[in-house]
Amino acid sequence: MLTGFEALGAASAVLQVISFATDVVVACKNAYDGATTSHDDLQRYAGQMSEAVGRVHTRCEQMSNANSRFASPKLQNIAKECKNAADRLEAELQCVTSMQAQGDILQSLRKTFRASRHRKKLQALQESLSKYQQVMEIELTSHLCSQSNAINYRQDECFGKLDTDIQFLINQLAQGMTDAKSLVKREHATTRNAITQEGARAEAAINLHTDSQVLELRTTAETKRKCETFLQSLKAPRMNQRYNDVMDSRDASFNQVFATYEDMKAMYHQSLNTSEVSEEPDESDDGGDPKDDDLSETTSNLSYMGYMEDIHRSWQSLNLWLQSKEKLFYIQGKPGSGKSTLVKFILSQDQTQELVHRWSPDAIIISYFFCKIGSEEQNSIKGLWCSLLYQRLQDQQQLVLNALKRFSNLSLHSEYYDWSIKDLEAV
Repeated sequence: MLTGFEALGAASAVLQVISFATDVVVACKNAYDGATTSHDDLQRYAGQMSEAVGRVHTRCEQMSNANSRFASPKLQNIAKECKNAADRLEAELQCVTSMQAQGDILQSLRKTFRASRHRKKLQALQESLSKYQQVMEIELTSHLCSQSNAINYRQDECFGKLDTDIQFLINQLAQGMTDAKSLVKREHATTRNAITQEGARAEAAINLHTDSQVLELRTTAETKRKCETFLQSLKAPRMNQRYNDVMDSRDASFNQVFATYEDMKAMYHQSLNTSEVSEEPDESDDGGDPKDDDLSETTSNLSYMGYMEDIHRSWQSLNLWLQSKEKLFYIQGKPGSGKSTLVKFILSQDQTQELVHRWSPDAIIISYFFCKIGSEEQNSIKGLWCSLLYQRLQDQQQLVLNALKRFSNLSLHSEYYDWSIKDLEAV
């Protein structure tokens, strides 16, 4: 006697095919008798029968693969016959659907013998299904599962993990229900309810997921809009004008800023060699001492080297400051001497970032260029705050959201003139 759950799973699937196929036969016969069956009902019957046939195929394979001694040749044959009957029924169903689409089915057939021929096919299929029911009754009670087996199966720890239809079949057999016709009806009702419930759960899950996605998209879009509005309120119309007007640092020479002392000496000698000019000895020279000329040149070189050391110390102080905790570095120069160009150069160099990161690996560099003759946002503390905040918060949505959460009144700001110094300092 078979003791595997796989065999009962296959048997349950066969009962489902018989059940749904019987529905299809009845619907088709009614259609040929002139009754109207909705297209949706016909499609539902076909879908249920097709799903049941799929389960038969899957579970028969599971039964065969689980253990060869649990395989039931008789059940395999019944399953095969049921699948063949389902295929023939599907063809009949397509014929009925096509004819109903053209109008009254009796008129579309036109000749009575054609309707009679279809009825005979359906009658033969119905009789085959009835025969399969009887065979399944014998197979269930004699080979697959007795009442005592079913009772034992219900106590098995794997019982709760079985599909609903298999559990139902075992429960019915444990209660002594062995009439195949009753099992088919009950199996039909249980399977239909299970399919309906599963469909409802799936639909609810899909709707919930869809609603969640729509809500998430709306929330994301609204959040993005708020952040963009907030950022735009900080961006003054001429915020970057002064920076862009400053001479491009590539057009100036600031090679000494990050140069080592050895680099500076090399630059000095290169400049010296380039500027040397060969001169012929002056024949009118009254015989001055050459040693005096050599001494003068040596003194000049030493003086220049000392001057170069002072320059190097100045630039070195900038390099040290970039790595330190000191807040200010003071650069002094006449108007137009290139102070802003120097700062623009420093901002654009990779060395600046490297030196600052030695002080703080997470540091970021932001800048503001005052313009004395510029507009209010170019030469005021408010303009400074707005520019620095904009640079700091740009592409940092979470920081913007944190600011809006902490200062809810700021959500109403939409342009530069909505800001006060007090609000800017608070942020």
